[in-house]
Amino acid sequence: MLGLIGEAISLRSFSSLWYWIAVAVFWIAATGRVLGMSYAAVSRAGGGGIALAQLETITHIAAQTWINAWQKWQVLWVALGAAMLAGLSVLAFSYGIELAQAVWFLAMPYVMLLVLQLRLALRILAQNAQGEMLLQMIYRFRIKAHLIGFTFIFLTAAFAFFHLLIFGYFR
Repeated sequence: MLGLIGEAISLRSFSSLWYWIAVAVFWIAATGRVLGMSYAAVSRAGGGGIALAQLETITHIAAQTWINAWQKWQVLWVALGAAMLAGLSVLAFSYGIELAQAVWFLAMPYVMLLVLQLRLALRILAQNAQGEMLLQMIYRFRIKAHLIGFTFIFLTAAFAFFHLLIFGYFR
C-alpha cells in the first residue's frame, strides 16, 4: 500500500506523466487570460460594436485593479517572489533536487507573465487605450505570453531529456 502511494506522489517529476499534464494545464490556464479576462471575450470584441465598449470598460477596471494591488503590496510581492525564486534556484540547481527543478520551470515563466501583465496594465492606463489600440496591446501581450510558454516548454523538455539521460529513469 505504501509503495503504491509512494509511486503516485513520486518526486521524480520529469519522468511522471502527471507532471507533463500539469505543465500543459498550467500553460493553457496561464495564456488563456489577459489581466484576468478570458481571451475568448477579447477575441469576440475584436469585431467592434457594443462588445468592444464593454471590453474597454472591463479592461480598464481590471488594469486599475492590478495597479492598485501592485501599489499596495509591491514590496511584499517582490520580496516573496525573489525569495521563492532564489530558494527554488538553490534547491534545484545547487542541490539537484528534481522536484525543485520541475517547480522552477513553472515558477520562473509565471513570474515573467505576471510582470508582463503588470506592464500591460500600466500601459493601458497610462495611454488610456481604447478601441483598436487596446486590442493591439492585448494581442501583443498574448503573443509574448505564447512565446514565453513555447520557450519554457522547450527548455523544460530539453532539461528533462538530459536529466533523464544523465541520471536515468530508475534511480
